[in-house]
Amino acid sequence: MHALLHERLGTTDNPGLVLDLTSFEGYEEPSAMLEDLKVDTAHANDFGRIAVVGERRWMEWGARVVNLLTGSEMQWFESSDTESAIAWVRDG
Repeated sequence: MHALLHERLGTTDNPGLVLDLTSFEGYEEPSAMLEDLKVDTAHANDFGRIAVVGERRWMEWGARVVNLLTGSEMQWFESSDTESAIAWVRDG
């Protein structure tokens, strides 16, 4: 997935990103969380806007924490509001 991300980042400047975490149930092991953190920090300033979509309230808090580590504008959306998340990212 990281290779695909690099490929897409090479095609446009300051793209938006929609992270749909609706089915995310957590990390299976700590190494997966560390790998995710590496990707997050490597691309902390590559996106204009990042929309996080999900159902669990704790993910909203996670998005707020990650927002402190990035230069991107980040916003949380409920899974029922995916279309608004996409529109928000595109309008950025």
